[in-house]
Amino acid sequence: MSLPAPSLPPPDVVAEAVRHLQAGKYFQIAAYVMLLYDHMLTFSDEVERIWKARFSGATLLFLINRYVTPLQFIIIIDAFNDPIWTTSA
Repeated sequence: MSLPAPSLPPPDVVAEAVRHLQAGKYFQIAAYVMLLYDHMLTFSDEVERIWKARFSGATLLFLINRYVTPLQFIIIIDAFNDPIWTTSA
């Protein structure tokens, strides 16, 4: 017993899906650029208030939150844009 051939969606539905996927990719890249821009704007305040003070647990949490987040974001953007990544990866 064979399965019936799947029917293809209409071209306008496919085009709309492509536009939505493209918009999602642009949105992620724009959000990453804004994150980096915010880091550049506030770097001098960060040096004055965080790195010139005594090192503590709060400093460590700040370090992780401030600098690991952009690295994670790079992986997410790459996974979203690179077709080699699969759901099992």
